[in-house]
Amino acid sequence: MKKTICVALFALIGLLLAAQAPEDFHFYVEDGSVFWRQVFESPADSTILLDHLFGSGNFADITEVSNGVSFAIAPRKIDIRAGGFKAGSVAMYVANYTMTAHGLLEMKVGRYRVTVDKIVFQAGPDTTLETYALNRRGEFKPIFVSMNAAQALDYELTRLFTVRAPEKEEDW
Repeated sequence: MKKTICVALFALIGLLLAAQAPEDFHFYVEDGSVFWRQVFESPADSTILLDHLFGSGNFADITEVSNGVSFAIAPRKIDIRAGGFKAGSVAMYVANYTMTAHGLLEMKVGRYRVTVDKIVFQAGPDTTLETYALNRRGEFKPIFVSMNAAQALDYELTRLFTVRAPEKEEDW
C-alpha cells in the first residue's frame, strides 16, 4: 500500500512539474531565429527614449526607420549577479562571453516596444544565440531554460531597456 502511494505521489509530482510553463521570459522563435520582445508601459515620451538610447553608451548605429528606431547593442557582459544568479547556475556562454545584438524600438503614447534579434556571443568565433538555444527542430533546448540562460538574458535586456520618465518637480 505504501509503495502504491509513493509511486502515485511521484507520478503526480512529475505531472505537475511537466505542466508548469518554464518559459517565464520574453524570448520566442520565428523562422529559426530567436527574438526577444517586450512592451514597456511608461509615461516617457519619445525624447526621453531617444535620450536614453543616445546617452547611455549601451547602443550604437542608432538610425530612425519608418516604424521606430533601429540600433545595435554595444558589446556587453551580462551582469548575472544583478539578476540574482550565481556563476555556476547560469550557462557558461551567458556568464563568460560578451554579447551584441540588433534591436528595434517602436513607440506609442504611454508605451514602447523593444524587439531584439541577431544576438551574438563573442567567444573565439562569434556564436549566435540560436546555436546555444535551439535544437534541430527549432525549439528551445531544455538547457537554455534550466541553466537560467533565458532568465539571465531576459533580466539583462529588461534592465537595459527600462526607461523611467524624470519625476516632475513639485510646484511649491
